Amino acid sequence: MRRKFNEIKVGIFVLIAAGIVLGTIFWAKGCFLNRNNRDMVAYFGSTGGLQLGEPVTINGVVKGKVHSIELEGDSIRIEFSLDESVKIKKDYKMEITAMELMSGKQIFINPGKSKEEINYELPLIGGKTMDMTEIFRNITDLSKDVKDLIFKFDKSTDTLDMVLTNINDLIGDPVFKSNFKTTFANLEKTTRNLNAFISENRISLKQITANVDRTVTDFDDAVKENNPEIKKTLVEMQNLTLKVDSLIGGIGIIVNDIHEQKSGLGKFIYDEKFFKQINTSLEEIEKLTKKIREDGIRIKLF
Repeated sequence: MRRKFNEIKVGIFVLIAAGIVLGTIFWAKGCFLNRNNRDMVAYFGSTGGLQLGEPVTINGVVKGKVHSIELEGDSIRIEFSLDESVKIKKDYKMEITAMELMSGKQIFINPGKSKEEINYELPLIGGKTMDMTEIFRNITDLSKDVKDLIFKFDKSTDTLDMVLTNINDLIGDPVFKSNFKTTFANLEKTTRNLNAFISENRISLKQITANVDRTVTDFDDAVKENNPEIKKTLVEMQNLTLKVDSLIGGIGIIVNDIHEQKSGLGKFIYDEKFFKQINTSLEEIEKLTKKIREDGIRIKLF
């Protein structure tokens, strides 16, 4: 009897251990018997190696799993379940990623921060899937760019070596050294002469500066003293300018009247009929004068 009781205890412990193990497995897989899930649909350009039963995570936390993967047109239709407590906003982001480098895939959802939620009856649109093939392709392209960069760096290094070689040759040239020493000596001599000149003429320079300052002050005082007369002169110049403008305006009016034949001078210059009449009168006067010279003047008093 005692042996049978021990067997029952062992069986109970085994069942409890099995329940704990199964519960742990279900918890790790994201399967909870009492969880309320909603069925959802998403479309991707490619699966990226996603398999049935793999998890759906919200910012890395498992909240569902994949149930169906089907080809529909040029897209992949994926059906999955998601915990109803998850709230997905309209600015969500969704993609298929790898949980680890050598592990399986997952649907990763960033629920977004918008105030409005999505319509859960409409399918979600997933982003571009980055699989290992594309990652290696990008690494290959990057390695090509790195090779080009290294090649350019080698060329730059060669150019720098050439420049340094030329500089060393230039510095090592005895003629250059001699010229450089001569130039430096001349510069030093010029600096000494300049310092000596400044030291010798420091008093004169101060006097010149003082004279310039005094001249500026005197000029400023003269302007202040004669300010009323200067203003009066400016006013007179302004009045003279107005009179000249008025005179020019009057001349313009006269010229305009002449041009429009409003005066006798204008008619004389521009009116051909008037000009012909004047010419005719002058011709008659000339004839009369000629006749008087030839025949004389006969006057009858009675």
